[in-house]
Amino acid sequence: MEQERFIGPNVEFLGEQDGVPECELKCKLCDLFKNTSAIRRAYLAVVKYSGGRTENIALCLVAPSETHSKIVQDAGSIFSAMFNSKEHLDIMFLKESQEKRLLQVCRPFFVRDPGSADFFMTFMDEESGVTAGGRAVWKLKPLRMRSGDNLLLVKVSPAIIYGKAQLAQVILAARRVGFSVNSINEWPFFVHVAKLNRTDIPTNGMLGSKDVTSIAWAEL
Repeated sequence: MEQERFIGPNVEFLGEQDGVPECELKCKLCDLFKNTSAIRRAYLAVVKYSGGRTENIALCLVAPSETHSKIVQDAGSIFSAMFNSKEHLDIMFLKESQEKRLLQVCRPFFVRDPGSADFFMTFMDEESGVTAGGRAVWKLKPLRMRSGDNLLLVKVSPAIIYGKAQLAQVILAARRVGFSVNSINEWPFFVHVAKLNRTDIPTNGMLGSKDVTSIAWAEL
C-alpha cells in the first residue's frame, strides 16, 4: 500500500468516493477518529493532481500539523488490513481554501464540532444499506408519539441530504423494542431517523403518525 500526503494547492476535487468497501473503511476510520481529539473533519474523496491524468482516492483530513505522522500511520494500518498491496490510499491534510473547494462536491463522513456534541451518529441509508457519513448530534427536545413511543428532536451537523432537502433537525426513535432514545444506557444504540412533516412542535410534545416520515436508520 502506498501512502502519500499532498498539501499543494493544485488539487482538483471531483466528488465523494463511496461504495460497499469504502463504507466499511469509513466506519473503521470513524472508530479510530472518535478515540482521538486530533481529527476535526474527514472526507474520502476522488481527486486529480496537477499535471496528472488519472483519478485518485484520497483521505482528506483537517487536523493539527503536529499529529499528521501518527494519523498517517494509524489510518494506513486500517487501510492495509482491509485491502491488498496493489491498492493505495493518498492521505491529504487540507488547508482552509482546499476544504472550501472540497465541500462543494463532497460531504465529510466524520465531524468533530468544537462545541461538545451529545453523541456521534453514523447515518445508514435504508435503500442502499451503506454508510452515508457521520454526523455530530445535539439533543433539542424529548417528544412522544401518540402511540406511546419515545422520540427525540435533535440537531445534526452536517445536515442530512434527503432528496432536495437538507435536514439540520431530525427525529430519532429507538429501533429495539423496550429501549428509549431518551434514556441510553449502552452503546452502540440503534435508532430510526425521521423527518418532521410540520413546521411547529405541539406544546405537549405529542406527534401523530402523519407528523413524521421515517427516512433511514443510524447507529449512535
